Amino acid sequence: MDRLFRHLVRNYAGVSRLAFLSFTTLVRQNEICVHSLKGRGDRAYAGLRVIDPSGAGKQVATMGRFERFEYSVITQASPQVAWELFSAWTRWPTFSDHYDTVRWTKGEPWQEGSRLRITTRLPIPVKLDHAIICCVPGEKVAWIDHALGTSLEQWVFFEAQPGGGTLVRTWAEFTGLMPLIAGRTIKEVLTEFTHTWYNRYATLCDRAAGERLGTTKNASQAVPRLATRDLSA
Repeated sequence: MDRLFRHLVRNYAGVSRLAFLSFTTLVRQNEICVHSLKGRGDRAYAGLRVIDPSGAGKQVATMGRFERFEYSVITQASPQVAWELFSAWTRWPTFSDHYDTVRWTKGEPWQEGSRLRITTRLPIPVKLDHAIICCVPGEKVAWIDHALGTSLEQWVFFEAQPGGGTLVRTWAEFTGLMPLIAGRTIKEVLTEFTHTWYNRYATLCDRAAGERLGTTKNASQAVPRLATRDLSA
């Protein structure tokens, strides 16, 4: 760790600001990835590049930029049904192959201040907590994550549509030390993950909406028939 710090100080102007940062490293396949970062000043390190100090000259992280991504899907399900399926965290592994485990470690599920611990197996093993900062069931939910030296805030909204169904939209902003993951940027990984997750989730919502609609139709048709038989008797 001292070697990495000395390398940064020697090679990057102004990097003495890192003196109050604490690092841990994860060594994988002879590459050094900065795995945890604690500091202050969101924009204090703009433009810093972290290079593998083994001599390979490979960039393994950037730091200090604010990144953002957005995505949305439309489902035939109502906001209540969309939330019901979204909040069922045990289903999440069916929406993405990245998950290893998903479990609550603090507080009641989906209450402000509660924590949802997630471990991933793809593209690399990572452990993170969704710290819930806002939750209005059927309307919106938000959390903050800290992993791989990066802090992320994400919001999800469930918006009823005039013609029926729900627009489920999400956005996230993140900053900090941004390591490359399997040769890809964090934004690339998160964007691909989000697209896959929400598309699979919307498919399940549509299926659930269709099943409930069919049940409702059958029930509404059954009532008049029963009433007719009762009256005729």
